[in-house]
Amino acid sequence: MTVAATVAAKVSLGGARIYLGRFSTREEARAAQRAARDEHRRTGTVQAARSAYREGAAPVRLTGGAARAWLDALARRVDTPAARLMVAVLKGALEDLGGDARVRTAAERWLDDDGRDHAFAFATICDVLDVPVDVARAVLLGRAC
Repeated sequence: MTVAATVAAKVSLGGARIYLGRFSTREEARAAQRAARDEHRRTGTVQAARSAYREGAAPVRLTGGAARAWLDALARRVDTPAARLMVAVLKGALEDLGGDARVRTAAERWLDDDGRDHAFAFATICDVLDVPVDVARAVLLGRAC
């Protein structure tokens, strides 16, 4: 069994070395680095798609490992582009819960809303993914269900 070689992408921003993830090509790794620098320049933060951390220091952002694993399992069982996009929206919400107070409050408000008035409302996403709203909410917020 051979394992495909991957390229790690890291970037230094604000005195921290941030790990962006492993990519299949150097071009993808460089694109991730450029995107991280651009986002840092625009917003002052980097919301990396993978577990961002400072080498040799505490994590930049603490998010639930169990929630991330649950979302990864959910992503493996969906088979349409729309459903994969909805899982990505849930992953974004999880990342936002680890953000600053304003971003975290907006994510919590979105998760607490039971409305189904648009395609990317939390409850609508849960319905499409066939996941009970209360279970998804509990997992993402790190509560026992």
